[in-house]
Amino acid sequence: MIKILTLLCLIFSGTLFLFEPQFKKKDKKPFYFAPPEVIKRFSFGFDDLYADILWMRLIQNIDFCSSKKGIPIYDGQTKYQCEKGWSYKMTSAITELAPRFLTPYEIAGSIMSVIMGDKLGAKKIYDKALKVFPNHWQIHFSASYHYLVELKEEEKAAKLLIKTADLGGPLWLYALAAKTYQKKGQLLLA
Repeated sequence: MIKILTLLCLIFSGTLFLFEPQFKKKDKKPFYFAPPEVIKRFSFGFDDLYADILWMRLIQNIDFCSSKKGIPIYDGQTKYQCEKGWSYKMTSAITELAPRFLTPYEIAGSIMSVIMGDKLGAKKIYDKALKVFPNHWQIHFSASYHYLVELKEEEKAAKLLIKTADLGGPLWLYALAAKTYQKKGQLLLA
């Protein structure tokens, strides 16, 4: 009986995230909510299932930015300006529930970094991914791109590029790391 009640509770709460949870206000702006940080305590041991449900919900509107009253912000360029918005909170919840779920780290980190301009959120996701997957060269390569191009942290990017090449990435990454060190003024390391 307890297993059935737990499963029903999980299915009901999962439908809140699976179907588009737009609660219309008087001004007709959509409102998206992310699960709280303590979601792992309420998953009743179904962490992977809950993470999959949240992932399905996230990919429906991954480019939504909720930093200012639930309205996507567009600054006239091709990027949104959103820091630690709805996408970051959802990705963080997913990676807390299922830390070995590789897809959110790869896809959400890149989308937050490049499309949405959520540099701080993407940095936190990449830092978490580097701890969970220390030997995955694609994660290191994506993180090095984020540090080099988006955050302009050349030294950290160069270290990640060398680690990427050491883990089996393309050999031209050594040259890119040397160029990055040279650009930073560290000719001896280059």
